[in-house]
Amino acid sequence: MKIKKPILTAVAVCLAAALVVLTFLSRTIMTANQAEVMYARPEKKDILTSRDLTGVVEYEDTYELCYDIALHITEVYVSPGDSVSANKALMEIDARELALELRKKELAVLQARRDNTGDELGQLRLEIAEGELALFREKYPADGKIRAGFAGTVYGVNAAPGDMTAPGAVLVSISGRKSAANAVFYLPEDDAAFFAPGDSAILYYTETYDFEGVAQAVSLAKNSNISAKQFVPKDSIYKFYVPVQSEYLLHGQQIQLKITNKSPVYEVVVPFEALHRETDERYFVYVLKKRDGLFGDEFHPEAVNVSVMYENGVGAAVNSINLSRYDSVVVWASGYLVPGEAVRVLN
Repeated sequence: MKIKKPILTAVAVCLAAALVVLTFLSRTIMTANQAEVMYARPEKKDILTSRDLTGVVEYEDTYELCYDIALHITEVYVSPGDSVSANKALMEIDARELALELRKKELAVLQARRDNTGDELGQLRLEIAEGELALFREKYPADGKIRAGFAGTVYGVNAAPGDMTAPGAVLVSISGRKSAANAVFYLPEDDAAFFAPGDSAILYYTETYDFEGVAQAVSLAKNSNISAKQFVPKDSIYKFYVPVQSEYLLHGQQIQLKITNKSPVYEVVVPFEALHRETDERYFVYVLKKRDGLFGDEFHPEAVNVSVMYENGVGAAVNSINLSRYDSVVVWASGYLVPGEAVRVLN
């Protein structure tokens, strides 16, 4: 019996379709358990290490006004940010008791002078009385005025009219007018290892100007660099200094900064996440290799031993005779990789 040609054609089409479906299903089943991977090409470049930090402005020369007795504040003439000249009156106090004590010491000097007959005992009494008078004048504001010790900028005022201050309390703080200033910040040992004097820094802060009686704030970004690095043994941390050039920043004010270290150029740099550690000193990376598979080209990882020349947790400069900038280095895998087993490449 002859089979009609249309029927043969239909059967052939069905068989072909079934073959395609079975092939697809076979390939899907075979690759279902394969790990998925993404790769990157090694590069020739330097490695940048940056940190965004908050520092504190510190002036080298500062002066704090405090007294070892309680004081009653009656007037305050300055605020933080004010420029003051040497000996300028900053506050006034109720100085009646101090003035009375001063008069007593002046009287003691006069009596010692009157009683001094030129002998050794009389001369010694006079020297003691004069010394006590000079020390009292130097130590206490007997005239009722608390004055600046030197020219500079007020960065702290800790009393208001009517206050009774405790002995030893800091009343006014001043930074020297010509004093050098630094933005100071701290880093733990592991982080501090990446940065050294000479590394670049950018300072971010705001300066406020008076434009025709209206205060306007201007945001600035100023280039600087790390000038010094000092280990603090008791805290096991490092203190860094970045010079600041601004008459508008006060001692103790917080300031934002970004520091950056730039390494030498390395021939082969891979992402840090591509590294796998065998021991403390031995590392390897997985490199994708291509081969013929049942359904065409397929990829599988091979472990390549590398030595790490420099790394910062983001990039790693490595050296290996079996790795070049043309290789595909695995930087992410969905599961455990076994050298030689096929994987599915996502990029």
